Amino acid sequence: MTNTPELTGYATRGLYRAMFDPRHQRGLLLCGVWCLGEYGDAVVSGAALQPGEPPLAATAEEVVRLLEALLRDLPATGSAPLREMTLTALVKLTTRLPEVASRIHTLLQAHQVRALATDM
Repeated sequence: MTNTPELTGYATRGLYRAMFDPRHQRGLLLCGVWCLGEYGDAVVSGAALQPGEPPLAATAEEVVRLLEALLRDLPATGSAPLREMTLTALVKLTTRLPEVASRIHTLLQAHQVRALATDM
């Protein structure tokens, strides 16, 4: 995907849509979260739609809500890689989606506090 820039938006939008399907698999979530961190702005902007691709009217807030829901719904054990990747994607989105940066900072602080409480 990184070697074919004209397809990054298309693939990221497709993964974003698939992440709402309750039948999704862990691998799809990992890939989707990584792509949102790297190319989340393509989901919001709808840039470079491919022929026949349905438009996606997602807002920056909706992208953050999806990642927040993913964090909230992860089981406390056994999902560290997905949790770490989701938090990393949120950090990346602070620069890619600056309109929601303060909301992301608040979310990250809440998870930092939870992580500290768990370590004690």
